[in-house]
Amino acid sequence: MFEVQHQFANGEWENTWYEDHPFDGEKPLYFDTREDALCELALFFDELKDAVERGGMPEDHGYRPEDFRIIEIEEAV
Repeated sequence: MFEVQHQFANGEWENTWYEDHPFDGEKPLYFDTREDALCELALFFDELKDAVERGGMPEDHGYRPEDFRIIEIEEAV
């Protein structure tokens, strides 16, 4: 399994991708493959670009590709 992590100003990395579950609330989002995680991250930046172009977000929104990473994690049993 893989997760997308974001690096905060203090240098810590954290999985900030969540999905809503009807019974469990928000749960961390994990991906089966590195490619799936890369696609999700690319979609995130495409949506940011669209929001900037529509005027819904400032061009200096603060999200930079180098502040994200994809790591492989072991599934908890």
